Amino acid sequence: MARSEASPTTLTDDRTQDAVNAAAAVGAPLRHVSAGDVLYFVRKDVHALVFEAGSLDAPANEGDLYPETVDLKWLDGYRMESVDRGISADVLARMGEQNTVRVVDSDVAENKRATGRRRPEWSARDGSVVPAPRTRVDTLRFTRTRSRDRVNAFLKSPVVDHKQDRIQKARAMFTAERPDGRPAAVLTVSSPTARNAFDRRTVEISRYASHPETEGHGTNNTATWMLSRACRWAALEGYERVRTLAGTAGNDGGIYRAANFRFDGVADTDGNHDREGRSNHNHDKRLKRFVREIDADGGSGELGVPRRFDARLAGNTATDGGMTSLSEFGESAALTPANMALTREEASDTKFTRSGDSDQYAAFSPRVRDLDTDDKLAGLEAARGKLPAAVFGADVDGTLAAAVVVSGDPDAAVPVATVDAYLARETEYPDATARWLLSRAREWANLDGYQSLRVPHGTFDSVEAVNPTVPKGVGFEADTTAKPGHRAAF
Repeated sequence: MARSEASPTTLTDDRTQDAVNAAAAVGAPLRHVSAGDVLYFVRKDVHALVFEAGSLDAPANEGDLYPETVDLKWLDGYRMESVDRGISADVLARMGEQNTVRVVDSDVAENKRATGRRRPEWSARDGSVVPAPRTRVDTLRFTRTRSRDRVNAFLKSPVVDHKQDRIQKARAMFTAERPDGRPAAVLTVSSPTARNAFDRRTVEISRYASHPETEGHGTNNTATWMLSRACRWAALEGYERVRTLAGTAGNDGGIYRAANFRFDGVADTDGNHDREGRSNHNHDKRLKRFVREIDADGGSGELGVPRRFDARLAGNTATDGGMTSLSEFGESAALTPANMALTREEASDTKFTRSGDSDQYAAFSPRVRDLDTDDKLAGLEAARGKLPAAVFGADVDGTLAAAVVVSGDPDAAVPVATVDAYLARETEYPDATARWLLSRAREWANLDGYQSLRVPHGTFDSVEAVNPTVPKGVGFEADTTAKPGHRAAF
Protein backbone atom coordinates (compact mmCIF):
# COMPACT_ATOMS: atom_id res chain seq x y z
CA MET A 1 0.00 0.00 0.00
CA ALA A 2 1.45 3.35 -1.05
CA ARG A 3 0.50 5.98 1.50
CA SER A 4 1.11 9.70 1.00
CA GLU A 5 1.19 12.37 3.65
CA ALA A 6 -2.19 12.40 5.46
CA SER A 7 -4.45 15.28 4.64
CA PRO A 8 -5.93 17.51 7.38
CA THR A 9 -9.20 16.20 8.79
CA THR A 10 -10.31 19.32 10.65
CA LEU A 11 -13.00 20.56 8.31
CA THR A 12 -14.26 24.12 8.38
CA ASP A 13 -15.85 26.68 6.12
CA ASP A 14 -13.70 29.42 7.66
CA ARG A 15 -10.28 28.40 6.35
CA THR A 16 -7.82 31.17 5.65
CA GLN A 17 -6.29 31.48 2.18
CA ASP A 18 -3.00 30.10 3.55
CA ALA A 19 -4.86 26.99 4.72
CA VAL A 20 -6.45 26.57 1.30
CA ASN A 21 -3.06 26.91 -0.38
CA ALA A 22 -1.58 24.35 1.99
CA ALA A 23 -4.44 21.94 1.22
CA ALA A 24 -3.63 22.21 -2.47
CA ALA A 25 -0.22 20.68 -1.75
CA VAL A 26 -1.48 17.74 0.31
CA GLY A 27 -0.84 14.23 -1.00
CA ALA A 28 0.08 13.75 -4.64
CA PRO A 29 -1.30 14.97 -7.98
CA LEU A 30 -4.10 12.86 -9.44
CA ARG A 31 -2.95 11.50 -12.81
CA HIS A 32 -5.28 8.54 -13.17
CA VAL A 33 -8.28 7.42 -11.12
CA SER A 34 -7.93 3.90 -9.72
CA ALA A 35 -10.17 1.80 -7.51
CA GLY A 36 -8.88 2.02 -3.94
CA ASP A 37 -7.68 5.63 -4.24
CA VAL A 38 -8.54 8.01 -1.41
CA LEU A 39 -9.19 11.40 -3.01
CA TYR A 40 -9.04 14.76 -1.26
CA PHE A 41 -11.28 17.51 -2.71
CA VAL A 42 -9.30 20.65 -1.99
CA ARG A 43 -11.99 23.31 -2.25
CA LYS A 44 -14.61 21.36 -0.33
CA ASP A 45 -12.18 19.88 2.23
CA VAL A 46 -13.62 16.36 2.10
CA HIS A 47 -12.29 12.86 1.31
CA ALA A 48 -13.70 9.98 -0.73
CA LEU A 49 -12.73 6.35 -1.39
CA VAL A 50 -12.98 5.22 -5.04
CA PHE A 51 -14.86 2.03 -5.94
CA GLU A 52 -15.55 0.39 -9.27
CA ALA A 53 -19.10 1.37 -10.20
CA GLY A 54 -21.62 -1.00 -8.65
CA SER A 55 -19.04 -2.76 -6.44
CA LEU A 56 -19.45 -1.05 -3.09
CA ASP A 57 -19.88 -4.41 -1.34
CA ALA A 58 -16.51 -5.70 -2.58
CA PRO A 59 -13.02 -4.55 -1.54
CA ALA A 60 -12.42 -1.19 -3.20
CA ASN A 61 -9.03 -2.07 -4.68
CA GLU A 62 -10.30 -5.08 -6.67
CA GLY A 63 -12.06 -3.04 -9.35
CA ASP A 64 -10.71 -2.29 -12.83
CA LEU A 65 -12.93 0.77 -13.51
CA TYR A 66 -14.74 -0.68 -16.46
CA PRO A 67 -17.03 0.89 -17.56
CA GLU A 68 -15.56 4.38 -17.10
CA THR A 69 -17.57 5.41 -14.06
CA VAL A 70 -16.84 5.06 -10.37
CA ASP A 71 -18.69 5.17 -7.08
CA LEU A 72 -17.40 7.46 -4.32
CA LYS A 73 -17.79 6.67 -0.63
CA TRP A 74 -17.43 9.86 1.41
CA LEU A 75 -15.19 9.45 4.44
CA ASP A 76 -15.87 12.57 6.50
CA GLY A 77 -19.56 12.32 7.25
CA TYR A 78 -20.11 14.62 4.28
CA ARG A 79 -23.34 13.02 3.12
CA MET A 80 -25.79 11.07 5.24
CA GLU A 81 -26.12 8.42 2.51
CA SER A 82 -22.29 8.61 2.24
CA VAL A 83 -22.23 7.49 -1.42
CA ASP A 84 -22.33 9.12 -4.87
CA ARG A 85 -22.75 6.61 -7.68
CA GLY A 86 -21.82 6.71 -11.34
CA ILE A 87 -19.26 9.54 -11.35
CA SER A 88 -17.23 9.84 -14.54
CA ALA A 89 -13.58 8.89 -14.02
CA ASP A 90 -12.67 11.40 -16.75
CA VAL A 91 -14.33 14.23 -14.79
CA LEU A 92 -12.27 13.37 -11.71
CA ALA A 93 -9.12 13.19 -13.83
CA ARG A 94 -9.81 16.67 -15.25
CA MET A 95 -10.31 17.99 -11.71
CA GLY A 96 -6.94 16.42 -10.89
CA GLU A 97 -5.32 18.32 -13.76
CA GLN A 98 -6.71 21.53 -12.22
CA ASN A 99 -5.29 20.46 -8.83
CA THR A 100 -8.72 20.60 -7.16
CA VAL A 101 -8.52 16.86 -6.38
CA ARG A 102 -5.44 15.20 -4.86
CA VAL A 103 -4.58 11.56 -4.08
CA VAL A 104 -3.81 11.06 -0.39
CA ASP A 105 -3.87 7.26 -0.32
CA SER A 106 -4.06 4.36 -2.77
CA ASP A 107 -4.72 0.62 -2.92
CA VAL A 108 -7.09 0.87 0.05
CA ALA A 109 -9.38 -2.14 0.36
CA GLU A 110 -11.52 -1.40 3.42
CA ASN A 111 -14.29 1.17 3.79
CA LYS A 112 -12.09 3.27 5.99
CA ARG A 113 -13.33 6.49 7.55
CA ALA A 114 -11.22 9.53 8.30
CA THR A 115 -10.68 10.36 11.96
CA GLY A 116 -12.18 13.82 11.56
CA ARG A 117 -15.92 14.34 11.09
CA ARG A 118 -17.79 17.26 9.63
CA ARG A 119 -20.10 18.97 12.05
CA PRO A 120 -23.54 17.29 11.91
CA GLU A 121 -25.33 20.46 10.82
CA TRP A 122 -22.96 20.77 7.86
CA SER A 123 -23.61 17.19 6.84
CA ALA A 124 -27.37 17.76 6.89
CA ARG A 125 -27.03 21.00 4.96
CA ASP A 126 -24.39 20.21 2.35
CA GLY A 127 -25.20 16.53 1.92
CA SER A 128 -28.92 16.98 1.39
CA VAL A 129 -28.73 17.12 -2.42
CA VAL A 130 -27.13 14.67 -4.83
CA PRO A 131 -26.43 16.42 -8.18
CA ALA A 132 -27.04 14.34 -11.30
CA PRO A 133 -25.66 14.49 -14.87
CA ARG A 134 -27.38 16.82 -17.30
CA THR A 135 -29.87 15.40 -19.75
CA ARG A 136 -31.45 16.84 -22.91
CA VAL A 137 -33.18 20.11 -22.08
CA ASP A 138 -36.51 18.81 -23.35
CA THR A 139 -36.44 16.39 -20.41
CA LEU A 140 -35.48 19.02 -17.80
CA ARG A 141 -37.87 21.19 -15.82
CA PHE A 142 -36.95 24.80 -15.07
CA THR A 143 -38.38 25.67 -11.67
CA ARG A 144 -37.93 28.30 -9.02
CA THR A 145 -36.90 27.04 -5.60
CA ARG A 146 -37.20 28.88 -2.30
CA SER A 147 -34.70 26.56 -0.57
CA ARG A 148 -31.34 28.25 -0.22
CA ASP A 149 -29.98 25.08 1.42
CA ARG A 150 -30.88 23.08 -1.70
CA VAL A 151 -29.00 25.48 -3.96
CA ASN A 152 -26.00 25.74 -1.65
CA ALA A 153 -25.82 21.96 -1.26
CA PHE A 154 -25.54 21.73 -5.05
CA LEU A 155 -22.85 24.44 -5.15
CA LYS A 156 -20.89 22.76 -2.34
CA SER A 157 -20.91 19.31 -3.94
CA PRO A 158 -17.32 18.18 -4.52
CA VAL A 159 -18.30 16.79 -7.91
CA VAL A 160 -19.77 20.11 -9.07
CA ASP A 161 -16.69 21.88 -7.65
CA HIS A 162 -18.06 25.42 -7.93
CA LYS A 163 -15.35 27.89 -7.00
CA GLN A 164 -17.50 30.56 -5.35
CA ASP A 165 -18.97 30.07 -1.91
CA ARG A 166 -22.58 29.62 -0.81
CA ILE A 167 -25.19 32.13 -1.84
CA GLN A 168 -26.27 34.18 1.17
CA LYS A 169 -29.02 36.26 -0.40
CA ALA A 170 -30.77 36.07 -3.76
CA ARG A 171 -33.66 37.71 -5.55
CA ALA A 172 -34.60 34.32 -7.00
CA MET A 173 -33.10 30.82 -7.28
CA PHE A 174 -33.79 28.30 -10.04
CA THR A 175 -32.96 24.66 -10.69
CA ALA A 176 -32.95 22.42 -13.75
CA GLU A 177 -34.61 19.25 -12.50
CA ARG A 178 -34.39 15.88 -14.20
CA PRO A 179 -37.43 13.58 -14.46
CA ASP A 180 -36.20 11.77 -11.32
CA GLY A 181 -36.29 15.04 -9.35
CA ARG A 182 -32.52 15.40 -8.97
CA PRO A 183 -30.99 18.78 -9.93
CA ALA A 184 -28.61 18.98 -12.87
CA ALA A 185 -27.93 22.73 -12.65
CA VAL A 186 -28.71 25.76 -10.51
CA LEU A 187 -28.87 29.49 -11.25
CA THR A 188 -29.38 32.42 -8.89
CA VAL A 189 -30.48 35.98 -9.62
CA SER A 190 -29.59 38.82 -7.25
CA SER A 191 -29.71 42.58 -7.08
CA PRO A 192 -26.38 43.99 -8.31
CA THR A 193 -23.85 44.39 -5.52
CA ALA A 194 -22.06 47.23 -7.28
CA ARG A 195 -23.54 50.47 -5.99
CA ASN A 196 -23.61 52.17 -9.39
CA ALA A 197 -25.41 49.21 -10.96
CA PHE A 198 -28.24 49.09 -8.40
CA ASP A 199 -31.10 50.91 -10.13
CA ARG A 200 -34.05 48.49 -9.62
CA ARG A 201 -34.10 48.04 -13.40
CA THR A 202 -31.20 45.57 -13.40
CA VAL A 203 -30.65 42.12 -11.92
CA GLU A 204 -27.50 40.05 -11.85
CA ILE A 205 -26.75 36.37 -12.47
CA SER A 206 -24.81 35.72 -9.26
CA ARG A 207 -24.31 31.94 -9.54
CA TYR A 208 -24.54 29.35 -12.28
CA ALA A 209 -23.34 25.78 -11.81
CA SER A 210 -24.10 22.48 -13.48
CA HIS A 211 -23.08 18.86 -13.11
CA PRO A 212 -19.91 18.36 -15.20
CA GLU A 213 -21.29 15.32 -17.02
CA THR A 214 -23.87 15.02 -19.78
CA GLU A 215 -25.86 11.81 -19.86
CA GLY A 216 -25.10 10.03 -23.11
CA HIS A 217 -21.86 12.02 -23.57
CA GLY A 218 -23.49 14.29 -26.16
CA THR A 219 -23.48 18.06 -26.47
CA ASN A 220 -25.61 19.95 -24.02
CA ASN A 221 -27.09 23.44 -23.91
CA THR A 222 -28.36 23.44 -20.32
CA ALA A 223 -26.60 26.74 -19.55
CA THR A 224 -28.14 28.74 -22.40
CA TRP A 225 -31.52 27.09 -21.77
CA MET A 226 -31.48 28.17 -18.13
CA LEU A 227 -30.15 31.65 -18.90
CA SER A 228 -32.89 32.30 -21.46
CA ARG A 229 -35.60 31.31 -18.98
CA ALA A 230 -34.08 33.35 -16.19
CA CYS A 231 -34.01 36.36 -18.51
CA ARG A 232 -37.65 35.80 -19.43
CA TRP A 233 -38.58 35.59 -15.74
CA ALA A 234 -36.71 38.85 -15.10
CA ALA A 235 -38.52 40.54 -17.99
CA LEU A 236 -41.91 39.47 -16.61
CA GLU A 237 -40.80 40.84 -13.23
CA GLY A 238 -40.41 44.22 -14.94
CA TYR A 239 -36.62 44.30 -15.09
CA GLU A 240 -34.98 45.70 -18.19
CA ARG A 241 -31.42 44.43 -18.01
CA VAL A 242 -29.55 41.34 -16.81
CA ARG A 243 -25.82 41.52 -16.11
CA THR A 244 -23.20 39.08 -14.92
CA LEU A 245 -19.47 38.76 -14.39
CA ALA A 246 -17.20 36.04 -15.76
CA GLY A 247 -13.57 35.21 -15.19
CA THR A 248 -13.36 32.91 -12.18
CA ALA A 249 -11.95 29.38 -12.48
CA GLY A 250 -11.32 29.66 -16.22
CA ASN A 251 -14.84 30.84 -17.09
CA ASP A 252 -14.40 33.17 -20.07
CA GLY A 253 -18.10 33.95 -20.53
CA GLY A 254 -18.78 31.62 -23.44
CA ILE A 255 -22.18 30.56 -22.07
CA TYR A 256 -23.26 34.20 -21.81
CA ARG A 257 -22.27 34.99 -25.38
CA ALA A 258 -24.24 31.94 -26.51
CA ALA A 259 -27.27 33.25 -24.57
CA ASN A 260 -27.20 36.64 -26.39
CA PHE A 261 -25.37 38.58 -23.70
CA ARG A 262 -22.99 41.23 -25.02
CA PHE A 263 -19.54 41.99 -23.67
CA ASP A 264 -19.71 45.23 -21.65
CA GLY A 265 -16.13 45.81 -20.61
CA VAL A 266 -14.18 44.69 -17.58
CA ALA A 267 -14.70 45.06 -13.87
CA ASP A 268 -11.66 45.50 -11.67
CA THR A 269 -11.55 43.75 -8.30
CA ASP A 270 -8.87 42.98 -5.74
CA GLY A 271 -9.92 39.33 -6.03
CA ASN A 272 -10.24 38.77 -2.28
CA HIS A 273 -13.35 38.73 -0.12
CA ASP A 274 -11.95 38.51 3.38
CA ARG A 275 -13.72 39.15 6.65
CA GLU A 276 -12.11 38.30 9.99
CA GLY A 277 -9.71 35.83 8.39
CA ARG A 278 -12.33 34.27 6.10
CA SER A 279 -11.64 33.94 2.39
CA ASN A 280 -14.62 33.03 0.24
CA HIS A 281 -12.75 32.85 -3.00
CA ASN A 282 -9.72 34.24 -4.81
CA HIS A 283 -9.97 35.09 -8.47
CA ASP A 284 -8.41 37.21 -11.20
CA LYS A 285 -8.38 40.94 -10.61
CA ARG A 286 -10.09 41.69 -13.90
CA LEU A 287 -13.47 40.13 -14.62
CA LYS A 288 -15.46 40.33 -17.84
CA ARG A 289 -18.86 41.97 -17.60
CA PHE A 290 -21.72 40.75 -19.81
CA VAL A 291 -25.10 42.43 -20.25
CA ARG A 292 -28.36 41.49 -21.93
CA GLU A 293 -31.21 43.93 -22.50
CA ILE A 294 -34.59 42.30 -21.91
CA ASP A 295 -38.13 43.29 -22.83
CA ALA A 296 -41.28 41.42 -21.88
CA ASP A 297 -42.98 42.77 -25.01
CA GLY A 298 -40.38 41.61 -27.49
CA GLY A 299 -39.32 45.15 -28.36
CA SER A 300 -42.83 46.41 -29.14
CA GLY A 301 -43.26 48.47 -25.98
CA GLU A 302 -41.10 51.53 -25.29
CA LEU A 303 -41.68 53.39 -22.03
CA GLY A 304 -38.73 55.64 -21.30
CA VAL A 305 -39.33 55.23 -17.56
CA PRO A 306 -38.92 52.16 -15.34
CA ARG A 307 -41.39 49.34 -15.79
CA ARG A 308 -41.20 48.46 -12.10
CA PHE A 309 -43.14 50.49 -9.56
CA ASP A 310 -40.21 50.09 -7.14
CA ALA A 311 -37.90 51.87 -9.56
CA ARG A 312 -40.42 54.63 -10.23
CA LEU A 313 -40.71 55.26 -6.47
CA ALA A 314 -36.95 55.48 -6.11
CA GLY A 315 -36.69 57.69 -9.17
CA ASN A 316 -39.19 60.24 -7.91
CA THR A 317 -37.07 61.20 -4.91
CA ALA A 318 -34.91 64.30 -5.03
CA THR A 319 -31.74 62.31 -4.34
CA ASP A 320 -32.25 60.01 -7.33
CA GLY A 321 -32.62 62.57 -10.04
CA GLY A 322 -36.35 63.33 -10.10
CA MET A 323 -37.25 60.70 -12.69
CA THR A 324 -40.49 61.31 -14.56
CA SER A 325 -43.50 59.39 -13.28
CA LEU A 326 -45.75 57.47 -15.65
CA SER A 327 -48.67 59.54 -14.39
CA GLU A 328 -47.15 62.66 -15.94
CA PHE A 329 -47.59 61.54 -19.55
CA GLY A 330 -50.12 63.30 -21.74
CA GLU A 331 -52.36 61.95 -24.50
CA SER A 332 -52.07 58.22 -25.12
CA ALA A 333 -52.37 56.12 -28.26
CA ALA A 334 -55.27 53.75 -28.86
CA LEU A 335 -55.71 51.36 -25.94
CA THR A 336 -55.12 48.21 -27.99
CA PRO A 337 -52.82 45.24 -27.29
CA ALA A 338 -50.60 46.25 -30.22
CA ASN A 339 -49.61 49.39 -28.30
CA MET A 340 -49.32 47.85 -24.82
CA ALA A 341 -46.21 47.48 -22.73
CA LEU A 342 -46.01 45.27 -19.65
CA THR A 343 -45.40 46.97 -16.30
CA ARG A 344 -45.37 45.81 -12.69
CA GLU A 345 -47.57 47.93 -10.46
CA GLU A 346 -46.73 46.50 -7.02
CA ALA A 347 -43.83 47.25 -4.68
CA SER A 348 -41.88 44.03 -4.20
CA ASP A 349 -38.74 45.32 -2.46
CA THR A 350 -38.68 44.59 1.26
CA LYS A 351 -38.12 48.27 1.96
CA PHE A 352 -41.48 49.10 0.40
CA THR A 353 -43.63 46.08 1.24
CA ARG A 354 -42.80 45.83 4.92
CA SER A 355 -42.86 49.47 5.88
CA GLY A 356 -45.68 50.50 8.18
CA ASP A 357 -45.85 53.88 6.46
CA SER A 358 -48.29 53.22 3.63
CA ASP A 359 -48.28 56.88 2.61
CA GLN A 360 -44.53 56.91 2.02
CA TYR A 361 -44.17 53.33 0.76
CA ALA A 362 -47.38 52.30 -0.96
CA ALA A 363 -47.87 48.61 -1.74
CA PHE A 364 -49.47 49.38 -5.13
CA SER A 365 -49.06 52.20 -7.60
CA PRO A 366 -51.52 55.14 -7.70
CA ARG A 367 -52.40 54.14 -11.27
CA VAL A 368 -53.70 50.73 -10.31
CA ARG A 369 -55.56 52.26 -7.37
CA ASP A 370 -57.38 54.52 -9.82
CA LEU A 371 -58.65 51.42 -11.62
CA ASP A 372 -59.69 49.74 -8.36
CA THR A 373 -63.19 51.18 -8.07
CA ASP A 374 -64.42 48.17 -6.03
CA ASP A 375 -61.57 48.36 -3.48
CA LYS A 376 -60.26 44.88 -4.31
CA LEU A 377 -56.69 45.76 -3.30
CA ALA A 378 -57.52 46.54 0.34
CA GLY A 379 -57.16 42.97 1.58
CA LEU A 380 -53.85 42.45 -0.19
CA GLU A 381 -52.44 45.72 1.11
CA ALA A 382 -53.44 44.81 4.66
CA ALA A 383 -51.26 41.69 4.32
CA ARG A 384 -48.25 43.62 2.95
CA GLY A 385 -45.04 41.67 3.42
CA LYS A 386 -46.90 38.43 4.16
CA LEU A 387 -48.90 37.57 1.06
CA PRO A 388 -46.87 37.53 -2.17
CA ALA A 389 -48.65 39.45 -4.88
CA ALA A 390 -47.90 40.50 -8.42
CA VAL A 391 -49.77 43.19 -10.33
CA PHE A 392 -49.27 43.10 -14.11
CA GLY A 393 -50.18 46.29 -15.92
CA ALA A 394 -50.91 46.97 -19.57
CA ASP A 395 -49.50 50.43 -20.27
CA VAL A 396 -50.15 52.56 -23.34
CA ASP A 397 -48.08 55.74 -23.43
CA GLY A 398 -48.38 56.31 -19.70
CA THR A 399 -52.02 55.28 -19.36
CA LEU A 400 -52.72 52.08 -17.45
CA ALA A 401 -55.33 50.35 -19.56
CA ALA A 402 -55.79 47.28 -17.37
CA ALA A 403 -54.20 45.25 -14.59
CA VAL A 404 -54.27 41.68 -13.30
CA VAL A 405 -53.67 41.07 -9.59
CA VAL A 406 -52.13 37.65 -8.81
CA SER A 407 -51.30 36.14 -5.43
CA GLY A 408 -50.32 32.76 -4.04
CA ASP A 409 -48.33 30.88 -1.45
CA PRO A 410 -45.13 29.55 -3.09
CA ASP A 411 -44.36 27.42 -0.01
CA ALA A 412 -47.63 25.47 -0.16
CA ALA A 413 -47.46 21.72 -0.74
CA VAL A 414 -49.07 22.35 -4.14
CA PRO A 415 -48.31 25.99 -4.99
CA VAL A 416 -51.15 27.50 -7.01
CA ALA A 417 -51.34 31.17 -8.00
CA THR A 418 -54.75 32.85 -8.16
CA VAL A 419 -56.02 35.86 -10.08
CA ASP A 420 -57.50 37.99 -7.29
CA ALA A 421 -58.76 40.81 -9.46
CA TYR A 422 -58.97 42.10 -12.99
CA LEU A 423 -59.12 45.89 -13.22
CA ALA A 424 -59.62 47.80 -16.48
CA ARG A 425 -60.80 51.00 -18.03
CA GLU A 426 -62.83 51.06 -21.23
CA THR A 427 -60.71 49.89 -24.17
CA GLU A 428 -61.38 49.18 -27.83
CA TYR A 429 -60.78 45.45 -27.46
CA PRO A 430 -61.64 44.42 -23.88
CA ASP A 431 -61.40 40.65 -24.46
CA ALA A 432 -58.06 40.92 -26.25
CA THR A 433 -56.69 43.11 -23.44
CA ALA A 434 -57.69 40.53 -20.82
CA ARG A 435 -56.13 37.72 -22.86
CA TRP A 436 -52.93 39.75 -23.31
CA LEU A 437 -52.51 40.13 -19.55
CA LEU A 438 -53.62 36.62 -18.61
CA SER A 439 -51.12 34.99 -20.95
CA ARG A 440 -48.24 36.93 -19.37
CA ALA A 441 -49.45 36.26 -15.83
CA ARG A 442 -49.64 32.54 -16.57
CA GLU A 443 -46.14 32.46 -18.04
CA TRP A 444 -44.80 34.29 -14.98
CA ALA A 445 -46.55 31.87 -12.60
CA ASN A 446 -44.99 28.92 -14.41
CA LEU A 447 -41.47 30.39 -14.24
CA ASP A 448 -41.96 31.53 -10.65
CA GLY A 449 -42.53 28.02 -9.34
CA TYR A 450 -46.33 27.73 -9.27
CA GLN A 451 -47.90 24.60 -10.67
CA SER A 452 -50.86 26.45 -12.14
CA LEU A 453 -52.69 29.76 -12.32
CA ARG A 454 -56.35 29.76 -11.29
CA VAL A 455 -58.96 32.26 -12.49
CA PRO A 456 -61.98 32.14 -10.13
CA HIS A 457 -65.50 32.69 -11.40
CA GLY A 458 -66.59 36.30 -11.11
CA THR A 459 -63.09 37.62 -11.89
CA PHE A 460 -64.39 39.79 -14.74
CA ASP A 461 -67.71 40.82 -13.20
CA SER A 462 -66.56 44.41 -12.59
CA VAL A 463 -65.68 44.85 -16.29
CA GLU A 464 -68.93 44.19 -18.11
CA ALA A 465 -67.40 44.27 -21.58
CA VAL A 466 -65.19 41.24 -20.90
CA ASN A 467 -66.59 37.81 -21.71
CA PRO A 468 -66.19 35.57 -18.61
CA THR A 469 -64.93 32.72 -20.83
CA VAL A 470 -61.90 34.76 -21.97
CA PRO A 471 -59.40 32.41 -20.21
CA LYS A 472 -60.32 29.62 -22.64
CA GLY A 473 -58.93 31.77 -25.43
CA VAL A 474 -55.42 31.57 -24.02
CA GLY A 475 -55.42 27.88 -23.12
CA PHE A 476 -56.97 27.80 -19.64
CA GLU A 477 -59.04 24.73 -18.87
CA ALA A 478 -62.28 24.67 -16.90
CA ASP A 479 -61.87 23.79 -13.22
CA THR A 480 -63.72 20.50 -12.81
CA THR A 481 -63.76 20.88 -9.02
CA ALA A 482 -66.34 23.67 -9.17
CA LYS A 483 -69.57 22.83 -7.35
CA PRO A 484 -72.68 22.03 -9.44
CA GLY A 485 -74.69 25.11 -10.14
CA HIS A 486 -71.73 27.47 -9.68
CA ARG A 487 -70.15 29.42 -12.52
CA ALA A 488 -67.04 27.81 -13.95
CA ALA A 489 -63.56 28.73 -12.85
CA PHE A 490 -60.40 28.16 -14.91
